[in-house]
Amino acid sequence: MKTILPALLLAAIASAQPSFEVASIKPNNSGDGNESSNDHPGSLAMKNVSLRNIIEKAYDLKRYSLIAPDWIDNLHFDVNARMDETAKREDIRLMMQSLLKERFQLKAHNEQKTMSAYALLPAKTGFKLKPAEGEAGGTSSNSNNGNVSATFKHISIQQLAEYLSHRMDRPVIDESAIPGFYDFALEWSTGKSADETGPSIFSVLQEKLGLRLEAKKLPVEILVVDSISRTPTEN
Repeated sequence: MKTILPALLLAAIASAQPSFEVASIKPNNSGDGNESSNDHPGSLAMKNVSLRNIIEKAYDLKRYSLIAPDWIDNLHFDVNARMDETAKREDIRLMMQSLLKERFQLKAHNEQKTMSAYALLPAKTGFKLKPAEGEAGGTSSNSNNGNVSATFKHISIQQLAEYLSHRMDRPVIDESAIPGFYDFALEWSTGKSADETGPSIFSVLQEKLGLRLEAKKLPVEILVVDSISRTPTEN
């Protein structure tokens, strides 16, 4: 006779998030301002990382897209975890989410909030790029004294907006309606250092790509922390 599992149990199994094979979380009270985070095939190591940064990494958030108690900035932890060597970056984020829920009893929900943002739009001069050939893609960037250089391979305009959101003072939302994937390189200065010599990202986007950033009030997806424990359960 076959055993028939209840529908709710089947749904729970299907929606279950992956977890680390082993995970250690220890408070770091050193007061050292240095944080580090590294993931390699089969392992994750975070040292002196604030609880806020752990949440941001787990949910791939920018600082403005997380609403949480202020004290999460002041609690720092060392996290060491093991996992299958074939785990992908998205798998690792899901495992970190499970870790936060299991060990910190994190409860949170998503909602939209209207805030100051930049809309990424075609410039009046018109979009300047031709679609990329091939399928291999990726982004690499370097920053030196506020001068930034970045190379983009097989990147959509939506992905460019997400990249810029991590490096600007507000969200960047793609409203260009430009489809396809593109190869390009950009160099600009952030305007935060006297050593900077390059143009701003605003002028570079317009001159190189035929895109512009327009300041707007836009709905942005955010994560709201409803409750979270200051002390994780024991390892």
